[in-house]
Amino acid sequence: MAGDKVRVQVQLGDLRAEAEGSPEEVMRFVSSFIGKHVPAYGLAQRLVSGPDLAQLVDALQDYIGFSEGEGFYIRPTIRVLSNLDRILLFLAKRKLENLMGRSQRSSASVPELTESLGLNAKTITARLAELTRHGLVQRVERGEYQVTTAGLEELLLRLKTSSK
Repeated sequence: MAGDKVRVQVQLGDLRAEAEGSPEEVMRFVSSFIGKHVPAYGLAQRLVSGPDLAQLVDALQDYIGFSEGEGFYIRPTIRVLSNLDRILLFLAKRKLENLMGRSQRSSASVPELTESLGLNAKTITARLAELTRHGLVQRVERGEYQVTTAGLEELLLRLKTSSK
């Protein structure tokens, strides 16, 4: 898989363009092409708040890994983060899995968080209440929580700040 190249041809009316490269390079090319030639798309892209998928993956690469057999996994480096940030990170991982078609759900339950993060349920529940109060996480159904766009932005800011 590593080093595989993707090749695409894009046609919009009389305009044609081709790109070849890594999946990330080709996705950026396609997004840029559409943004330049379809003004409404370019405007919509600027208005949409929150990090894009490539930005999110880049920012989380020190804490989240990926393998073909396992899918997304939390790296041991998560230990340096606060409990609050660990929870946000796990929920960001779940969101990534969902966006990339690796999970049907973009949310996680308290027992999943407890098992995956090695924290007790009371700690998880208290931090989730705090994150929910600040609009960084939302409860989607009984016992299920997901990160909000504001939560992703806050996590990226926190990780950038802690790495300096």
